[in-house]
This record gives sequence, structure tokens and C-alpha cells, in this order.
Amino acid sequence: MACYKFTCRHRNSSETIGDYLAALRKLAQDCGFGESLSERLCAELVVGVNHTKIQNNILAQGEIDFKKAQEIAQNIEFASTQAKLLASSSERTQLAPFQHVDALNYKPKQQPACAISWMKTLPTMQVLILMIQMPILRK
Repeated sequence: MACYKFTCRHRNSSETIGDYLAALRKLAQDCGFGESLSERLCAELVVGVNHTKIQNNILAQGEIDFKKAQEIAQNIEFASTQAKLLASSSERTQLAPFQHVDALNYKPKQQPACAISWMKTLPTMQVLILMIQMPILRK
């Protein structure tokens, strides 16, 4: 009965790889796998992980030991978790919308001390565009 529970155990969607493997190890204690424990854990990891990308990556390795399969599974799980966090992050930096500035008709609010000091009041990208548009500034 213990081996049946071991082979029927699948990872829950909210369960981490580490928690799933700990549960498998606990179930395996009563199975008497002995020297084949590592192979059985590896096989059950692939079958019961419920994550196609993890399964495909482990199977693509061909002959693989349990430690390597565990490492692959945990790395993919970590990467997936980080990607979800990045996607759901509400603190992303968003660029301000670009505002077109007519270089020939631009009038600064204050009279500049020198001919191009008024450009310091503009965002960098707009200054670059102004420099391209004004042949006097290109040297």
C-alpha cells in the first residue's frame, strides 16, 4: 500500500518542488526501495511534477541522476516564480510620453545666459532631437 501511495502522489499546484520531494521521500521510507530510491524519486519527479516545461527539460537530458533532475526542476520553478513577480509588479518604471518640441519656434520662459543654455531645461532625448534639427549646433 505504501508503494501505491508513492506512485500515485502528484504535486499540487500550490506546492513547491522542495515540498513535493519531501513528501515523496517520506512516502518512500515505507517502500523499501533501498539502492533504487534515487532512480524511483527521479521517475516520480518527472511523472508527478505537473509542469510540462520541467518534464520536457528533464526528459531532454536523457540519462540523468536524481540530483540533476531536482536541480533542473527547482531552477525552472524559481525562474517561473520570478517571471510572474516581474509581470505582476505594479512598480514598473514607465517612460513619460514624448512631447514634440518645435526647435525653430521654441521660446524659453526665461532668457538664457548663453545661446544653448535653454536646452538644459529640456529632457535629454528632446535635446538630442533639437541638435539634429538645428544645423547650427552640429559641428
